[in-house]
Amino acid sequence: MAFAIYLIPQLRAERQAEFLAASSPSDEDSLFSVHDRNDDKADANRQSTEALPIMISSLLLAAAITVVDGDTLRINGERIRLLGIDAPEIHGCRQGRVCVPSDGQASKRSLEAIMSGQISVQRVGQDRYGRTLAQVYVRGRNVACEQLRRGQAVYVGKWDNGGLLAADCR
Repeated sequence: MAFAIYLIPQLRAERQAEFLAASSPSDEDSLFSVHDRNDDKADANRQSTEALPIMISSLLLAAAITVVDGDTLRINGERIRLLGIDAPEIHGCRQGRVCVPSDGQASKRSLEAIMSGQISVQRVGQDRYGRTLAQVYVRGRNVACEQLRRGQAVYVGKWDNGGLLAADCR
């Protein structure tokens, strides 16, 4: 299952208020059917079509997207673990664990910098801690691959669910 979230980092407050004042639960269908209208209404719809990403952004921006660390996100309260990578721990490595050496805060900041734009999530399962394992894309680019390219995580083949990430990062 995949979903998309449109983010506008600095959406103007008056634009948010305008959208929220103009929409209601009964308006929801019309927001998503702009492209289904007849051609003779094209001019009237052009403005609505151009505003659609901003409207969706306003609607979904209220749903929190939080970077937990360099390999974990929280979207709408759901913990999402990036498939196939391990990033340094924020608070250091607990005794008895094998952890990625490096700066956990830098890895988190790197992931925060990547998370701007249209986000899509492809769920592939759950880990032993109950987190959703997923491939996350921002503007069509795999977020885990970006973390690897930036040196902010390491690839872990046994966490890659059949090589999905390895294939995506090529």
